[in-house]
Amino acid sequence: MKNKITLPILLLIIVSLFFFGAQYSQKKKEKISYLQNKIIDLEIEKNNVPEQLGNLPFYFFNKKEINFLDQKFFLTSYKTDFLNFTKGLGGSGSSYIDIFDDNLYLVTANGIITTTSINSFNNKKFEMNIVKNNLKEILNQRLMFKDFAYGIKDILISSNKIYLSFTDEIKKDCFNLSILEADIFQKNIEFSYFFKADTCIKRDIDDLFSLHHAGGKLINFDNNNIVFSIGEFRSRGLAQDPYSINGKILKINKNSKKIKILSMGHRNVQGLFFDKESNFIYASEHGPQGGDEINIIKDLTKIVNFGWPISSYGEHYGYPTKDNSKIYKLAPLKKSHKAHGFTEPTIYYNPSIGISELIILKILNEKILITSALGYDTSEGDMSLHLFKLNNNKLSKYKVIPLEERVRDLIYLAEKKIIVLFLESSVSIGIIKLKL
Repeated sequence: MKNKITLPILLLIIVSLFFFGAQYSQKKKEKISYLQNKIIDLEIEKNNVPEQLGNLPFYFFNKKEINFLDQKFFLTSYKTDFLNFTKGLGGSGSSYIDIFDDNLYLVTANGIITTTSINSFNNKKFEMNIVKNNLKEILNQRLMFKDFAYGIKDILISSNKIYLSFTDEIKKDCFNLSILEADIFQKNIEFSYFFKADTCIKRDIDDLFSLHHAGGKLINFDNNNIVFSIGEFRSRGLAQDPYSINGKILKINKNSKKIKILSMGHRNVQGLFFDKESNFIYASEHGPQGGDEINIIKDLTKIVNFGWPISSYGEHYGYPTKDNSKIYKLAPLKKSHKAHGFTEPTIYYNPSIGISELIILKILNEKILITSALGYDTSEGDMSLHLFKLNNNKLSKYKVIPLEERVRDLIYLAEKKIIVLFLESSVSIGIIKLKL
């Protein structure tokens, strides 16, 4: 006679299997979490330069001949082996730069601040002094090394103040951009909040969240105001919400902190430049799959709408093979901006170039607009400088200068005719001396 498993025994076996399976699953999760935290600990240790080091050595790395304004110049780059924290796909280290009193200030995406005299660029090797600061107390270090899109977004030095924009966890798993400020004349810079958003975008598991779509560009407007770009974090509809600060370019008063929206309908503005002669603000903006843009705010008395996500010359990622029908219902990306009541981009790129910073030079009685490119991959991006002639406030394409380097940031020192770039493929500072 065959043995029969009674119902109570069967239930006991099922419960036991469930119990031990749950225990095993929990132990597996704990082990994975432990390993992940260990990796984060190692990354924090590896990428945070010890303050006792005092300074960072930069050494001559490369000299590349370029044709600029129909003359031959050289891009000379100086490399360091320390600043290896990146927030860009394909980059090796991300940093932002600004100039104050003939000193170059550089801040990394993970909050290391260094400075050196611009006269250092005459040497084969120079050192950047590490500036002590309290950023580690403000920035969420563990989050930063868990998600490399988190961290510092830009630096601005204005009226003896240093401003930093960064991705801030406003509430648990809810993010927006904030701005810190501090007095520049300090051996140990103590930052505090200048601007903190009172709303945030919840981290979601689907397509409706991305730390990469943050913007964060800072420029000076006048003695009393700065201009700031803030992305939509892939909550695309916020760019058309007049009550949201996201997907906008803002003017913020330095004293009252009062905010004025200058333009809306933005995805991810990476570069800003205020041309005092024309009173125009120029903006460079990441598109989706294609559709990078250069936009001009010509009227600062009203809110200019550039159309995102209703209009764009790009497509949602994965087009045309991926089924994005749900996304297109919310964000249709109509090709004409004007037909839908929006301002057309002055320049757009399709495919994208991975557009980043832009500057305007006035040389030999000519205005030249330069925008840089990150070049995310070989199919969408050329890692170049794109030059445009600016005549009667109209842009005409001039030339492309291939660099084979992701250009994260660039500034122009008009008095010395020097362009300074941060090159994040090689983690180096690039110098172009325009001896005209």
